[in-house]
Amino acid sequence: MSSLIIFSLFRFLFYTVYHDVFLSISPSDVVFSFIYGLRFDISVISMFLGFLIILLFIPFVQKSTKFLKICVLLMTFSITVLMLILSGDFFYFPEVNRHVTEELIMALADKEFVVKYAFQYYWWILSLIFLINIFTIIKIFKCIDKKFDPKLVSLLKSVIIFIGSILFVILGIRENFSGRPINLDNAYSLTGNLKSVQLILNGVFTQIHTLGHKIGDTTNEYPLSKAVENTQKLLLSSGEFIPDDKYPLMRQIKNPKKAKNYNVFVILLESWTPRYIDSLSNSTYGVTPNFDKIVKDGVVFTNAYANGTRSIFGMSASFLGVAMMPGVLREIERLEMMNNVSSMPEVFNGRGYSTMFAQSSPRDSLKMYDFSKNVLHVQESYAKEDILVLMEYLYDLAFGYD
Repeated sequence: MSSLIIFSLFRFLFYTVYHDVFLSISPSDVVFSFIYGLRFDISVISMFLGFLIILLFIPFVQKSTKFLKICVLLMTFSITVLMLILSGDFFYFPEVNRHVTEELIMALADKEFVVKYAFQYYWWILSLIFLINIFTIIKIFKCIDKKFDPKLVSLLKSVIIFIGSILFVILGIRENFSGRPINLDNAYSLTGNLKSVQLILNGVFTQIHTLGHKIGDTTNEYPLSKAVENTQKLLLSSGEFIPDDKYPLMRQIKNPKKAKNYNVFVILLESWTPRYIDSLSNSTYGVTPNFDKIVKDGVVFTNAYANGTRSIFGMSASFLGVAMMPGVLREIERLEMMNNVSSMPEVFNGRGYSTMFAQSSPRDSLKMYDFSKNVLHVQESYAKEDILVLMEYLYDLAFGYD
């Protein structure tokens, strides 16, 4: 029950703190989301605490205060983990307006930075969580010492309670006894309002089901030869050809000429959209004069995407040509370990350029500092610590300004 209260409290915080996100939800849908959200909370609680709940009610086992206290400690540890994930989900939500999914994979790859960041900026919430759980343990231990008496429960009653606990855990996780476990699809089948779905779900549930999802298990029936043919039509310019059929997307210039060495700057902007660039959106905001000049005087590719929901995926697509595609997430989680890939800086190095990478984030942020040196092979790499701050930040941001 305490776990269910914790999940409901976080759902209430989501709705009140990020109220602007849920403005499109009617009052009746809000009530609906809170009620049906309990079903998904129970599913997560059953996954995390189910075994311990069953363990507490095993008959024919002599219970002792020591046994109960060990179970309480294990339950409290599990609840602490749940609260930490829920807290991380709560603070991360405004960045993407959804619950966490594969973020835990990325966090595990850079756990040193994540831990440092959490303790630097959210030490107060971490302290509060641990204090609450320590206080809870002390109170429950005192209650066990004063009131625990295993003789009060008959054998028949303990067997019935044990069977009931098993049924509760099974039904908590699954749709029914013969059905599949409660899944993300169940939330989307309940309502057509995507914001309502976000209120129904919780970060622990979405994280578990994302990690448990087998990536790359879909089959693409489109013929490979046709896909290659269509791609080559879009990719090849008039002065290019495919030199080797083994590499159908590798292009070569027919009559290459020595090009003039221009200074080259590649600027990656996150959370950026052409919607607010007048020359790309036919709008009149008047806030992007420099971009409008670049569009006017340069070459613009309006159908090129560095797809991916994380910085590292955009980096790999932009500088390595390794796009974020279904089935390759596992391979590019640790890009610093990739071999046999050529990068944009390497090409410039070979042509006599001096290459440099700089980022507004600290060096240990998502390993990009190391990634730029070890995978992209830039000659110099700089991070937030190396750059003189000429204008004071409005807020002390851990990542700097993009």
